[in-house]
Amino acid sequence: METQPEKLEGHGIDSEHLSERVKDLFLLDEAEQEILSKRIVENEGRIRVFVHPFFDIFTRQGKGPMWEKEASQVTDRSEAIKDVLAKLITNPATPPLFIMEETTMFEALQQEIATRLETPVQHDFYLIPTVPESSTPLRRAEKYPPKEDKDKAWKDLVGLFTKLGVREILLAGMYLRVRKHESSSGEIFNVSACVGDTFMELYEQFKVEMSALTYPQSRIDMNQIKFDGEDRSELLK
Repeated sequence: METQPEKLEGHGIDSEHLSERVKDLFLLDEAEQEILSKRIVENEGRIRVFVHPFFDIFTRQGKGPMWEKEASQVTDRSEAIKDVLAKLITNPATPPLFIMEETTMFEALQQEIATRLETPVQHDFYLIPTVPESSTPLRRAEKYPPKEDKDKAWKDLVGLFTKLGVREILLAGMYLRVRKHESSSGEIFNVSACVGDTFMELYEQFKVEMSALTYPQSRIDMNQIKFDGEDRSELLK
């Protein structure tokens, strides 16, 4: 007897449909890259990138009292990130969308997205594998790359984005931390955590804007880096 595709709880969209729409960026063949490049060009070089959008769910267990305290603060923001992500995935007008996630979380990621879908996915969306607990890109064939390969991993991603025609990136996800420090030479901004690290790796090659869909800090905090319209990115450290 033929097995029917699993239905997504509450929405009647089968999991097979979703899996057909999810592509690993690093495993695209030339024809698939060409299709993606065409969509990027049609969107004037714009893409959306979410970094570890389900981080709170995947890491909630076993983190102790401090994590539980922070988890209570992140709930509203993280739920907003997830709900908007699901809407973007099913909106045909959304620019090409990429999700950076650990390879071990790929299946769980798809399940979490599936439970939130209300309509079928109109376009493919793309997964960018990352090193565990880091936004550093990781090809599926690799395990834990040596630390000295971190720069190469980012250069590979930048090179692929450039080849595909990417010019502008709207960045979202968890976590983003922005801190301002005073030093003997003046103000220094430190942008860190997985979203912040991604920004730091990409902003020199592309126009990168921070979405409001980040945690615990957001576009408002990133706007500190501009003063009276003057770009202060040289203060980033």
